[in-house]
Amino acid sequence: ELQTNEAHLTGEAEPVQKQTHALGANVQIGDRTNMGFSGATVTHGNGLGVVVATGMQTELGKIATLLDQVKDKKTPIERTIARLTTKLMMVAMVIVAFTLLVELLKAYQQTGSLSFAALAESLSTA
Repeated sequence: ELQTNEAHLTGEAEPVQKQTHALGANVQIGDRTNMGFSGATVTHGNGLGVVVATGMQTELGKIATLLDQVKDKKTPIERTIARLTTKLMMVAMVIVAFTLLVELLKAYQQTGSLSFAALAESLSTA
């Protein structure tokens, strides 16, 4: 009377009644009533089984392998934010360069030459 919940594999919310008899070779995963799967929860009864696959060779592992093969694709909002960030960084760089230039010109007009101290102060201000 073993029953397991295999919703993570089949999507069915109802527990599956397990059997002990052999099934055909090309039975779909949802119809393999003589197999217990990793990640499944026993909802009723008890049973004894033999491990036939571990790790990435299990059905859950096969799903994980498929998910690893999916390439990440940015969402429209992520693409918009990336473009906006690039534009804002460009504006900030222009402002910093303009401020540095103005500060260097002011320092040159005041002293008639540029010293290391004036350069450092201009960089700090920019």
